[in-house]
Amino acid sequence: MGILDFLKRKSQPEHFSEDDSTAASKNTAKWFNTSDIKSMTMGGNLWIYPCDITAIAEKMFPTMLFVMGNSERIRRFVPDADFSTEEKAKAYLVDKIINAERGHHFSYCIQQGDGLLGMINIYTPDASEEYMGFPHWTMDFFILDPVEGKGIMKQGLIRALYQLKTAIHVPEIYALVDPRNTRCMNLMSSLPFELEDNAGFSSSDGNGPAPKVFVCKLSTLRFERQ
Repeated sequence: MGILDFLKRKSQPEHFSEDDSTAASKNTAKWFNTSDIKSMTMGGNLWIYPCDITAIAEKMFPTMLFVMGNSERIRRFVPDADFSTEEKAKAYLVDKIINAERGHHFSYCIQQGDGLLGMINIYTPDASEEYMGFPHWTMDFFILDPVEGKGIMKQGLIRALYQLKTAIHVPEIYALVDPRNTRCMNLMSSLPFELEDNAGFSSSDGNGPAPKVFVCKLSTLRFERQ
């Protein structure tokens, strides 16, 4: 079975009901509409797109499965992005499209032509509270190893923050970063994020250090494009 067949089969969760559909509609109105999420150029042949699962399935999936599945950094620092097997990769992508449709969370893809270079995941307060008990807008992101350190993710994040402020009117957004992820820590220091008190937080596996908590106060942030 191909990934497109898998996506059609899983277009609704097994527990999805009419009541869920009504709640999803209300939730979409509460936080965002998929029409709010736009593509933006990053210059050259680079773009940030709303996550298009069909395009990923048709053009990018085999390469993405191989590259992401073999990335030690993605496995270590973004453990829910599990591309270790084809079934787990499909499940991850299905989760993205279902939750965007339900207004729960959504993703941007950073692409060069037909190639996927990275993803930026945006979680509503409802999603953040469900996943980590933290009822605020949050984000996580990853980029493929061969293009890390080239400034691509920084440019993608700036555009995502711009759209969150201007189209969805998000007042502030948080990022929780493993302090051992030095590249990500350096990236945060180069963006309009401020370090917050991380008291009460612990590592996702209970063994490592508590995450560093960064916040971007979008309500007071000004963009040159405005």
